[in-house]
Amino acid sequence: MKQTVDLLAAVSRMRDQYRDGRVDRDILRKWIIGLGSYPLPYGARVDAAKTWFGQAPAEVTDAVRDLDMQHLSAIVLAAPTTER
Repeated sequence: MKQTVDLLAAVSRMRDQYRDGRVDRDILRKWIIGLGSYPLPYGARVDAAKTWFGQAPAEVTDAVRDLDMQHLSAIVLAAPTTER
C-alpha cells in the first residue's frame, strides 16, 4: 500500500473496527507494524504508530486503547502542507 489515499482509507477502516471491538489489538498491532513507508506528513505518523504498537503492554487498559486511537487518528488527520 503506497498510495496515501489507500493508507487513509485502510487506517480509518481499522480504527473504526478496533473502536467497535471487531478487531483485537494484536491483529491491529501486526497490521500497523507491517505498513510500508509513506511521504510526509503521513510517514512520520505511521512510523510513530509502528513504534507505539511495537511495544506490547502487559495489559490492554482503557488508557492503552485511548493512546492506540490517538495514534490511528493522527495518521488519518494528517493534512499535507501546502506552500503558496
